[in-house]
Amino acid sequence: MHLPGRSDDAERLSTLDAAFLEMEDAVPGAHMHLGAVLLLGPVPGRGGPPRVEELRELLAARLPDLPRFDQRLSSPRADGLRRPHWVVDHFFRIDHHVRRAALPDPGGQAELEAWCGEFFSQPLDRAHPLWEAVLVERLPAGRSALAVKIHHCLADGMGSIALADLVADRAPGAAFRRPPAAGPAEGAHRRPTATVALAEDAARLALHPDRALAAARGVAEMLRDGLLGPTETAISGPVGRQRSFTTIDVPLGELREIERQLGGTVNDAVLAIVGGGLRRLLRHRGDALPEEGICAMVPVDVRGPAAGSAGNRISSLFVPLPVAVDGPEARHAAIRAATATRKRGGQSSGVGALVALSGLAPPVLHQALVRLAITPRLFRLTVTNVRGPRARMTVLGAPVRAVQPFVPLGPDHRVGVALITYAGRATFGIVADADAIPDVDVLAAGMQAEHVALRRAARRVSRASRAAARRRRSRRGDRAAPPAAPAARR
Repeated sequence: MHLPGRSDDAERLSTLDAAFLEMEDAVPGAHMHLGAVLLLGPVPGRGGPPRVEELRELLAARLPDLPRFDQRLSSPRADGLRRPHWVVDHFFRIDHHVRRAALPDPGGQAELEAWCGEFFSQPLDRAHPLWEAVLVERLPAGRSALAVKIHHCLADGMGSIALADLVADRAPGAAFRRPPAAGPAEGAHRRPTATVALAEDAARLALHPDRALAAARGVAEMLRDGLLGPTETAISGPVGRQRSFTTIDVPLGELREIERQLGGTVNDAVLAIVGGGLRRLLRHRGDALPEEGICAMVPVDVRGPAAGSAGNRISSLFVPLPVAVDGPEARHAAIRAATATRKRGGQSSGVGALVALSGLAPPVLHQALVRLAITPRLFRLTVTNVRGPRARMTVLGAPVRAVQPFVPLGPDHRVGVALITYAGRATFGIVADADAIPDVDVLAAGMQAEHVALRRAARRVSRASRAAARRRRSRRGDRAAPPAAPAARR
């Protein structure tokens, strides 16, 4: 099946996109797909889930609006000299990518999380377009779920949000917000030879020496902070093939209240919550709490206004989570200081610079540079924060009640956390190596406790601020009041 409106012209994978393939090849347990689970209410008037045939028909009609989703890799492997390119899959079949499944009784959250763990444990088939969607039925009260899996070389977390818009119902006459086409840096419509590709990268570097200088400083900052041999803990070590998946749901307004009252950003609050959960997990395991903290890789979206949703437009910050610091407020303050320092130092350009330089390297050095950019020596887990749709969505008439994110585990990483915001809610998706971290529920409970503690601290500060404001108003009122008239003498 060749979808109408799709060109046969090939596009080469970027260096970063190819790096995810190389990492997956090097470590079979490191499945480099990301994903999400949309929790659906019953279709009004039907009292049950959408039909898988309707979903296939919907996606088949809309797939031309997203690049890559009917394309496969020209080669299943990537190397430093020649990266694969995207080619149209003339044998594309929508039923190969969209199917249905049913939960066992009683079909509750535990059964759904177990099913998701198994679903996300299976790698995508590189002989076909690198995505899959499953309509999961037999949830209670006519509810269902739509689970989506997309390879990281196809899209990053922000780009994958486009798929939610793709399946969402639209107002009558509304058009899909088609993402802009990729720019010429990554969207050349010919199969470039390795020599041409290296020449293009070298030209970009020569034409922008200011960017090269900033990138070099970012690399130095990254290497200084990262390659210090972080302490081994329970969450680091060889990663297996099986995944567990659990979620935490909190009001987005509470994270914003923490931001307003305690300072920093919502992302600082997210990192503090994850750090509190890790502290509880390590203490539960009897592990020492590393004084230098546990380094988290925080993806930073560098997608410009002209960038499309396909491929990866991300860089990274490396932030130590201060698990050895006592007190939720003190940990939050330490994270605020660390993120501010790293942003000022330009560290987020370091990973991007290393990946870009790998495109200029001889083949023998290419994999070494790419692996340095994503080495577990630089960080121990990924914590990502994706901004999802603000307005409530429906899929084939079924209301989307929640969106649950899934983040891949890299080599030697046994835990990862993603957060997505949707319609005023913030949902943490916690992913773990199912065999190495069977007690992931301890991590989840610790994150919930840290969120509650920070929420209480924020409300305490808010109450104190309001009380101080009332006292100031009262003092101003006392000074402004006219003196009382003297009492009349009898």
